[in-house]
Amino acid sequence: MAGVSTRVVEGYFECPVPFTVDIETLREKYSAIVGGQPLTLRLPSADGVERAHDGLSAPPQHYSEHEDLLSSRPEMAPFWGRVVVWSANFDAPKAANIHRIGISFEAAGDDDLVREAGRRVADAMSVWWAAVSAWIEVRHSQDLSRLGPVEPGIKFSGTTLRSRLYSLQGHPIPGGHILPVGSSAIRVTWPNYTPIDAQQLQHCIEHSQNHGPPPTEWMLIRDANSLCAGQDYRRSVLDAGLAAELAVTKLIRSHLAAIGHPNTDRELRRNRMLGPLCDYWTQQCSGNLPADYQTRLIKRRNNATHAGTLFAESDVRDAITVARDIVNDATPLPL
Repeated sequence: MAGVSTRVVEGYFECPVPFTVDIETLREKYSAIVGGQPLTLRLPSADGVERAHDGLSAPPQHYSEHEDLLSSRPEMAPFWGRVVVWSANFDAPKAANIHRIGISFEAAGDDDLVREAGRRVADAMSVWWAAVSAWIEVRHSQDLSRLGPVEPGIKFSGTTLRSRLYSLQGHPIPGGHILPVGSSAIRVTWPNYTPIDAQQLQHCIEHSQNHGPPPTEWMLIRDANSLCAGQDYRRSVLDAGLAAELAVTKLIRSHLAAIGHPNTDRELRRNRMLGPLCDYWTQQCSGNLPADYQTRLIKRRNNATHAGTLFAESDVRDAITVARDIVNDATPLPL
C-alpha cells in the first residue's frame, strides 16, 4: 500500500421497511455523518426500468470490478428497490420504493484503521436510520413502522368453510347441496406511496443529525398513524390521546412558567389526565384547542380505554388530526 493515504469504503444499508421517493430523487447525492464519519449516500438507479422489469439497479460504484452476487439472485428481488408509481400510460416511472441505500466514504490509514472505520459506520447505521426514518414518518406520513397487525397488500382470509345450502344466487336447490360459505375472503390494504423529493430527504437526514429522533409527542402521532394504517384502531386512538395529553401538559407548563406561577407541579397534579388538563388549559390559561375536541378526541380516547369498542377508520383519523394540531401548537417541528 505504498503511497496510499486514503481509500474508498463503500457498500449499502438495507432499510427495514422501504421508503418512497420520486424518480428525480434517485439522481442526487446526499450527505450524512454516521458514527462520526462523513458519508456520501446514493439511491438506486431507475435506468432501464420498464413495466415488466420494474426493479431498480445499483447506484454508481467506485469498485466497478466488484460484483455483488447477492443482488443478482432472483429470490432477493427487488434487491435495490422497485418502481411503484408509473405515468398514466406506464411509459415513465414516477416514484420508487427504496430497499437499500448506497454508502461510500474515504478512510485514511492502514488496513486496521480502514476496518475500524467500516465497523464504526456499520454499528451506527441502524440507530442513524431509525432517526431519519422517524422524521420521514412524522414530516411526510409514510408508514415505516408498520405497527398494526394488517400489512399492506392483498389478503386472503385463509379460511375455508362449507355447509348445506338450499339456494344459490336466489335459485332454489332441491334437497340442498354442500357449498362454500365465507371462504377466501379478500381484503386489499394499499400502502402509502406518497413520495418525498431530494430536498425533503436531505432535510430529514439533517434533522436527525441536529435533533436526533422527533420529540416524544410526535413519535406518538407517528405510532397512531401507523396503528391506524394497520387497522388497530383502538391502540391508535389511545396513542393519539397520549400525544395530546403530553402536548397540553407542555402548553400549561410553559404558560405557568411565563406568568411566574409558584407551583406548576401542584397544578398539574390536580388536573391529571387529558380531559381535566384540557379544561384547565382553556379555562384557567385562556388557551385554545381545536373545534369540538371533546367529542372528536377526548370522548373517543375515553371509549378506547374499554376493550371491545369498535371505531370507524374515519373517526380514528379525525382523532389523530385533533391530536396532531394540539401537538403542533405545543412542539412545532423544525423547518
